[in-house]
Amino acid sequence: MHMRRIQRYVLASVLLCASPFGAGAQWAATVTEHDWQLTIAGRPYGLVQQVQYVGARIGGTRMTTLYLGTYTANTRAPAAWVATMILLPAAVTGLLVLKGLLPQKRES
Repeated sequence: MHMRRIQRYVLASVLLCASPFGAGAQWAATVTEHDWQLTIAGRPYGLVQQVQYVGARIGGTRMTTLYLGTYTANTRAPAAWVATMILLPAAVTGLLVLKGLLPQKRES
């Protein structure tokens, strides 16, 4: 009877040692898909899209971070959509301002 109890403790300790505690560092993996950043005067400008996988690389959670100097914003929208919705209007506005600043030819 006493030997059976020892066998249970040995089996329990073997199962505890064989549990996946050693793989704790591999619980989740984060992969950077898009890194569209510029560093100007030591501050980041642009966006970074990362995917966090839990377990197998099926699905995953995408997170896009927008960097504007000291300010950051997170969204779950794809990086291409964020770039189109923010950078395109900024570029058009910049072109219109630049066109207004350039001297215009006057026809006589």
